[in-house]
Amino acid sequence: MSTTKRIVILANSIKHDPGRCIAGRELSADKVPHIGGWIRPVSTVGEGELRSPHMQVSDGRPISVLDIFDVPLVSRGADPSQPENWIIDGSVRWNRVGRWPVDRLNELAESPVDIWCQPGSKLDRASAEFIGVNPPIQSLYLLALPKAYIHRNRWNKIRLSFTYAGIPYDLSVTDPLVRGRLERQGDDSYEVTSPRICVSLAPAFEGNHYKIVATIIE
Repeated sequence: MSTTKRIVILANSIKHDPGRCIAGRELSADKVPHIGGWIRPVSTVGEGELRSPHMQVSDGRPISVLDIFDVPLVSRGADPSQPENWIIDGSVRWNRVGRWPVDRLNELAESPVDIWCQPGSKLDRASAEFIGVNPPIQSLYLLALPKAYIHRNRWNKIRLSFTYAGIPYDLSVTDPLVRGRLERQGDDSYEVTSPRICVSLAPAFEGNHYKIVATIIE
């Protein structure tokens, strides 16, 4: 039996293209909604990525960051490294109910001590062993930054460099809108002022959980 969760979408990123990783904060249905924890709808295929049949929207329009949806879900996921996961009910369409105002985005921002830092490890990852012993309370955060720097590295991968809580990070970007902008404009890098970013701890890959930037809201 499925349940429905109201979610403001804060990530709609590439995961095994054309698959997507979609996640957001739960909202109550009150006139002034209460902001709850994170929910990441996942499928039972691959690494849980969502494909077109899992994301059928009642009005037929695409899913965008800051859209608010009632999303049909079946049960909680079983991955302790991603405690927000919920299995999607692909037989029921998503119902769009509104949109979160951009000028209220900071109400959704969070202030963790750090971003899943493992002592002695590179800052863009944490080992599967470390995460297994220290499972995260949450594997998603929305951060408000004073500035950040989008760039391509020498392997032509898009990265975001920024400092948070005095710690410098350089993380992979999976936001398709950022990728599209770089490709259209032919830019190799640019600075963004006062961005909000959604960071995510990915499933284990070759012994590590990599930290990624799923969304950059400029």
